Amino acid sequence: MKQNAGTQTIPESGGRSIPPCCFVQKKKRLAYLCACAFFGALLLTPPKAGASIIVERIAAVVNGQIILLSDVNSRLRPYMQRLMKIEDPNARRQARKKLQNEQLQRLIEEKLILGEANRRKIQISEAEVNRAIKSVMDENNVDYDGLKAALKAQGYSMSQYKQDLKQQILRLKVLNMAVRSRISVSDDDVKAFYQKQKRRLGVDMKIEAQLILLRLPQRGAQRRKKLQVAYTTINTIKRKLEKKAASFASLAEKYSDHPSASKGGLVGYIGQGDLPPALEKIVFSAQTKKGQVIGPVETDEGIYLLKIGDKQDSEALPFNEVKNKLRKQIFQKRLEKETQQWLDQLRRKAYIDIKL
Repeated sequence: MKQNAGTQTIPESGGRSIPPCCFVQKKKRLAYLCACAFFGALLLTPPKAGASIIVERIAAVVNGQIILLSDVNSRLRPYMQRLMKIEDPNARRQARKKLQNEQLQRLIEEKLILGEANRRKIQISEAEVNRAIKSVMDENNVDYDGLKAALKAQGYSMSQYKQDLKQQILRLKVLNMAVRSRISVSDDDVKAFYQKQKRRLGVDMKIEAQLILLRLPQRGAQRRKKLQVAYTTINTIKRKLEKKAASFASLAEKYSDHPSASKGGLVGYIGQGDLPPALEKIVFSAQTKKGQVIGPVETDEGIYLLKIGDKQDSEALPFNEVKNKLRKQIFQKRLEKETQQWLDQLRRKAYIDIKL
């Protein structure tokens, strides 16, 4: 991987200087040269009198495929409200830089996966996209016109939605072929895990909980569009709780997308394995206390707020009752590990030139 953080300037008519989109050293790959030559030509073309100059910057090049800085920054929009709450300018800049780097790495991974799909000649048919749309409609109990109207209300066209679904299906197909098919979990694996982890499975402690979930699409442009609104809503809810302006139950009934909303968010006693890992890690830590509100915590499902209730001890559940849940946990952990190793291999083989 090549890292380039240098800057130069190219003279513009009138004696001023403007930053170029990138700087190319000798003996770069041909695709990289062609890409940068195009942007360089835009920069070196003399502007018409009175015309404004728009300069686009390259954030990274992945095997000849360009990622623009505007692509990266567009991924930051849902987080801007949270960033603006950081009062210290230096801390805010550091937090923004960290987020920017995280989103750039995700975009790089998307380019690598797309390249792997092309190499494996994986294609997504219109029928597959239509089946995915039907599944979404069935899950949300809406017809095609209802889905189209809901998308339009969010400033999202059906053609954009189809393209986003196509990318999601493509990613899943690539991962299924490259990673998931290699993973297996035997009965012996599950039994060994059960014996080793008994006291960490939530079988000897359960927590009474209430929760609020603002559900989000798992990935893609639709999630990014909804994320900022969801954070605004969840922070409003939390402020009302802090000021005791409303009860957790009433806010859950009003805002939550979880099935427990009609019960004021009450989900009863839960053990480890019943919550998304990011939330579970916090809920079952020794520091949690009765009445404590945890969150917001972002997961694949959406954004959670959870209120801790009573804690109680319980006997270990029989193996046959928990084996399917344990098998899923083991598989998911192995999948995450194998996926990251596979992506690391793709990175090592790829030509990646990061400009940020």
